Amino acid sequence: FMRREFQIAKGQEANVARTKDQLPKLAKLAELFALNISPDGKKLIGIGMGRSLDTAQGLLDMHYKRLPQMAELAMRESSLKSKLKQTEDQKIHTSSVQFHV
Repeated sequence: FMRREFQIAKGQEANVARTKDQLPKLAKLAELFALNISPDGKKLIGIGMGRSLDTAQGLLDMHYKRLPQMAELAMRESSLKSKLKQTEDQKIHTSSVQFHV
């Protein structure tokens, strides 16, 4: 196996962090053993065969072009999940209140 670092475009670090759940899918498509964000958040680290690392570069280039849109969708999804949880919590709380006559 080989290791390669893929630079994250300046200013895109937060977007990459928001879409990190997509990295395993990209790794699988490129046939990489692993693809993760570096500890400093400025690079992606890929581990795999040479040809797989070359494929990963092309996939990451496509991923970066759509990254701002995907990050926005991830933020909206997170917000909606939070609202859903609040609604469910309120529903549970209000349905457990019993009225005495």
